[in-house]
Amino acid sequence: MDTQLLINSKLLKAQMLLQDITVKAIARNLKWSEATAYRKINGEVACTAPEIQKLVDLLNLNIEAANRIFFNKFVSQKTNSDAAERLLVRGLAAQVSEFYKDPTNQKAFEFWLEDKEEK
Repeated sequence: MDTQLLINSKLLKAQMLLQDITVKAIARNLKWSEATAYRKINGEVACTAPEIQKLVDLLNLNIEAANRIFFNKFVSQKTNSDAAERLLVRGLAAQVSEFYKDPTNQKAFEFWLEDKEEK
């Protein structure tokens, strides 16, 4: 399947407008040239999964909006569902990782684990 069909450029541009995020800001945040950003936003060049995750985070998209933009109607429902699940899991993993970077949270988890093993 042609990867150019996997992005809904109109919805992506609408979200950028709603969030007041420019192509220049996207290029800077994703470490792309502006030309690359324009090509990816217009669907001329496919985005990788990590790039999609960064765009989802930058635009503060929920899973439904991310699905409509990055995995639109040209993708089968199964593929769409799998992609959404991977995106959700990646986001959750990042949040868990960030949570445990806090030493207080890490100690609380260790205490909970010890307590659970004693029972």
